[in-house]
Amino acid sequence: MKRNQIPAVIYTDRELQPMFLSGNEIADPQKVLSQFFDRYTLPDFRACFGSLLNDALHNTVLPEDVVKAHQALALEVVQVVEAAFLLEDRG
Repeated sequence: MKRNQIPAVIYTDRELQPMFLSGNEIADPQKVLSQFFDRYTLPDFRACFGSLLNDALHNTVLPEDVVKAHQALALEVVQVVEAAFLLEDRG
């Protein structure tokens, strides 16, 4: 599958591959998706991600537990996208 690239931007081979998945997750990206959707319903995800974006854009000081929860969700979103990339690429 040919992917579009931003003109005049050169990526290394490593940058074109998933960077936030473990070896086991790369071997079985469906597991990442299953874990994510076991953890979040779509309405829960939308609410959490909306809160993450709102907080990131509007709040300068957050409690540490809120920051950690937002960071964890953001990482999970990256992992889901990378897992979906693998599934699409292998499809």
